[in-house]
Amino acid sequence: MNMVNMKSRVAHYPGCHFVSRISEVNLGYYENTYYTKEDGYRLCKCCDPMARRLNDRDEEMLDFCRERAISYKVENGELMITTPFSDWKAYPGEGSRYILYHRNTRGNTKCYHLQTDRYSDVMKMLEYIDDHDRYRLDNPLPKPKKVKAAPKNGTKRYRAAERRNKEKKRRQEIRNVLNLIDSLALI
Repeated sequence: MNMVNMKSRVAHYPGCHFVSRISEVNLGYYENTYYTKEDGYRLCKCCDPMARRLNDRDEEMLDFCRERAISYKVENGELMITTPFSDWKAYPGEGSRYILYHRNTRGNTKCYHLQTDRYSDVMKMLEYIDDHDRYRLDNPLPKPKKVKAAPKNGTKRYRAAERRNKEKKRRQEIRNVLNLIDSLALI
């Protein structure tokens, strides 16, 4: 059960030493971290495992990100990274490892997908993200082919398409009959 300071809108895990500083009037409880996020509470920086991991690497990360036009923020246990090409989310994993998710911002991809590599160093993870985006910029995905509009009724193109469809249907019917004969021969 999470404790929350309803005045400052900060959520704490039960063992956090800051809970003792919350006055009885402002103290609230939540069953689940998910609900605290939904109601607009943020996780205490002492309780946030990602903030604790990145505390000593902040200057190094800022320098790296400034040089490459990358922005990041730590919020509610996740590291959100935005590059000119894509969005990334990293979560604390086992031990000192990070679990990395990726979403392309170019194209119609709306969901994040898991990256198979696990990184134990946040700087190596940022280098991978930079390399990944550089590769994608140098090797863009091909644009989808345009689908031709259906031909208008009564045109030559329409009649030719009708003939092709009729012939295709006839060939499929012949294949169906031959398959039926073959299956009867096996009995």
